[in-house]
Amino acid sequence: MKKKKNHNISASYNPRLMGLRGIAIILVLFFHLDLNFFSKGYYGVDIFFVLSGFFICKSIIEGLEKKKFSLKLFYGKRFLRIFPLLIIVIISTNLVGYFLLTDLHLKKLGESSLFSIIGLSNFYFLGDHTYFSEIKTTKPLLHLWSISIEIQFYVLAPILLFLFFKKKKLFFGFLPLILFLIFSSGYILSDGFYKVDSLKTYLGSGLNNFFYLTPFRIYGFLFGMFAFIFSKYNFYKKYATSSVIISSFLIASIIFLDLLQRNIYSLFDGLLVTFSIFIIIININHKFLRFLEFKILQFSGKVSYSIYLVHWPILIFFNYKSIYNDSQNTLITKFVLILIIYLISYVSYQFIEEKFRYSQQKKTKKNLIHKKVFYVLIIFSLGLSTLLINNKSINRGEKVYKLEPVREKISFHGNKYDDDIVLMGDSMIQQFFYYFKTLNFKTISFQRGGCPMLPSLQRVRDGKIDKICDMKIDEALNYIKKTKNKTIILSLYWDGYFTKLYKKKEHIISHNTKPNKISTEKEYRLMLLNSLKELAIISKKNNHKIIIIDHLYFKEMKSIIHNSQLPFNKKDISLITFERAKLRSEILKDILLSNNELKKNFIYFNPYLKLCELECKKIAINNIFLMNDNIHFSSRGIEFILELNNYSLKKLIIDLQN
Repeated sequence: MKKKKNHNISASYNPRLMGLRGIAIILVLFFHLDLNFFSKGYYGVDIFFVLSGFFICKSIIEGLEKKKFSLKLFYGKRFLRIFPLLIIVIISTNLVGYFLLTDLHLKKLGESSLFSIIGLSNFYFLGDHTYFSEIKTTKPLLHLWSISIEIQFYVLAPILLFLFFKKKKLFFGFLPLILFLIFSSGYILSDGFYKVDSLKTYLGSGLNNFFYLTPFRIYGFLFGMFAFIFSKYNFYKKYATSSVIISSFLIASIIFLDLLQRNIYSLFDGLLVTFSIFIIIININHKFLRFLEFKILQFSGKVSYSIYLVHWPILIFFNYKSIYNDSQNTLITKFVLILIIYLISYVSYQFIEEKFRYSQQKKTKKNLIHKKVFYVLIIFSLGLSTLLINNKSINRGEKVYKLEPVREKISFHGNKYDDDIVLMGDSMIQQFFYYFKTLNFKTISFQRGGCPMLPSLQRVRDGKIDKICDMKIDEALNYIKKTKNKTIILSLYWDGYFTKLYKKKEHIISHNTKPNKISTEKEYRLMLLNSLKELAIISKKNNHKIIIIDHLYFKEMKSIIHNSQLPFNKKDISLITFERAKLRSEILKDILLSNNELKKNFIYFNPYLKLCELECKKIAINNIFLMNDNIHFSSRGIEFILELNNYSLKKLIIDLQN
């Protein structure tokens, strides 16, 4: 008669849990390699959080039961498990980054390194775009946000588990309050703070940044802790059926393979994933989960920490010079990268992880030397990070290139109704801040990045109406309806909103239209035409003069910035020109040319057309780029193009006012 397998997984090491770690790291790796069907692979991090909660709970509870738990020993083990390889990866990334990254990105690397060393990188990245933005491709240490959350959990876990072990009634009585405080504090940090004007710059992306916050990720660790408690005390026995396990596995698979087609991380998805993993862990010995013992999963699980730390910097540095070059993103290239990552990870596991992991238990002369070397490395990494932050002191070659600062937000000037100019638009109008700042006009502005500031239009993001955009449009329209004789300057990313360039992730709808309605290009053009006609009626009634500023689109600009800004590169970037740039928007051109009534009501102004008179003008002057990206100019760029036009915008405004 066969012996029944023991479901109590707290008793000993279980290889299937290692296989689960292997699945987690493969999901993360395939997500970062941008492989098909793995666009939700970042949930592999949630699996790590659940497993961490399980193993930490196991370590502490079993130590307390045997009366052998030592807080000093616990923190010492965690420290030696995480930091030796982490510090070496940070140092290596900084050294490679010195030779590959632009000055701007090198400085940010130094900053992120410093925060990663002290276990707070998730708070650093909180204010610097979202995890899913394109700009992540310039951050070799972005992935360390999750390691920082792990470190923060390790500080908190012994307190929670001590309460559970010693004061169970108190623990379960206060658990709802603890969870409420965790999630409400997460909301305050991610969204509530964003409503405070002085913090808007820091929390640049608002609610999306809850992805980085410990309070919003703690549920993964809690599910792991409960998985250990349930398995240890057999709370789940009557629910341990094949249907429950298979259902949980299918739910997780559907989310991982992106079969629900959702666009951004959601707390609901995360809870489903972690709950599914919770069910799987407490039934880990079930025959359905035998596949977790496959050798590739076992090996991947064993070196998963090394893979996680080294894979992202390797991918970033490999792609940095050609981030936007799709020709490199072949399956063969990705397969070779996987092999390289696994090889480096195995070496780092053997010679770094294993060397330091148990050095606290074995107090040999060799281990003491390892510790001393490690402390020196910590000091060196702190010094190197500080040096990179202040990279003016580094002589990086013949030329030091730089990008201008991010465009500032236009502020309100003058009294509410005592202004000369009304600015309306998105980031296209924001970039003119430096220009209007030098003029003596009193200016009031209504703008929001990514918002089509026109009547009867709404912006849809992630399937929901952008309410702040709605509010800004209403503010602008109410203002111009109440006032008379104003010069209104309107600038938008015209081709972006109303053609196929824009509607992949976000789109525009007319009022009283369902948010999920995706229009054809012809419908978008009609939408814009009707909105401009409505604005023309308002302006005519109130005797406003409206100047429409066009935009430029330079598809290759991002790759030019990365390719030509590298240190020690002797290529003269001033030779690169705007000759391949599109200097006006097609949709605006078509509408204004085909509608005589609109031509009478709007004054068309294109500051970019003179860039290509005689010969296309250079994209850099004195090694300073005129553009920040493929549609936005830097402050020097705006100044330069307006000089080309002999300040005709200023002259146009004065003529209109006179």
